[in-house]
Amino acid sequence: MKRIDDEMKPRDRIVFIFIILVVSLLIFNAMLKGDGTKAKVAVADIIYIKEGNIYKGFFTEPFETLLLIFKDGTVFALSTHHAHSIQIHFGWLCDFLKRKGKTIEDLIIAIHNHSIPASFTEGNMFYYHKLREAGFTGLFCIYYTFSGKVRVYGED
Repeated sequence: MKRIDDEMKPRDRIVFIFIILVVSLLIFNAMLKGDGTKAKVAVADIIYIKEGNIYKGFFTEPFETLLLIFKDGTVFALSTHHAHSIQIHFGWLCDFLKRKGKTIEDLIIAIHNHSIPASFTEGNMFYYHKLREAGFTGLFCIYYTFSGKVRVYGED
């Protein structure tokens, strides 16, 4: 009886052995719990999880930033580098989105940051109403930089 690797070229053998090694390591890794003890896990029970907070990566500067997240996953982070405001004219924002092929109707989250736990300002509310008039139906939020908490307008 011939073995499967009798007719393989040396390079194919290396690839075959490497694949077997990787699969074996994946199965062994899945069988170990976080404390190092063995657990019975079928290969079909392996679940891959990535966890994190997307906001932390965008709100790292000491000034306010407006983060716009669209239905297709497109993200724009806009700022004028002012500590306590974002001075972007609404007309400019509409023109910018049009140039990028985006619409306010496709915007699902508009979130900006505050370094201190302040509520929505008059300027925030002005922008919120402008967005609504233009067809925005998503969430309007504040991300509090120091605590990592999010406040959603209308959920207070």
